[in-house]
Amino acid sequence: MGRKEESTKKATMRTAMDVIQRFLWDEQCDAEACIVGYHDRLINGIVEKKLSAFSSWGHIEQAGHDALAVPQHRITYFKLGDTIIWDKRCRLD
Repeated sequence: MGRKEESTKKATMRTAMDVIQRFLWDEQCDAEACIVGYHDRLINGIVEKKLSAFSSWGHIEQAGHDALAVPQHRITYFKLGDTIIWDKRCRLD
């Protein structure tokens, strides 16, 4: 029984914040080229915005009314150009 449990256990993914931090702090990553796909509840669909368009990643409740901030659990994917590099729907990491 132990072997079957091990084989069906999903691999751990990096969190959305891990990916964000990598783009913000790693000089080799081009944060300006990164696109964030997130679920927008108002339109009930995915919206894409540049990573640099977001005002806050820490405590979104402290972001102003005109700031672009979304909860991390609504982030669906990250893209560079047309290539998706992280996608929680299919566990691409």
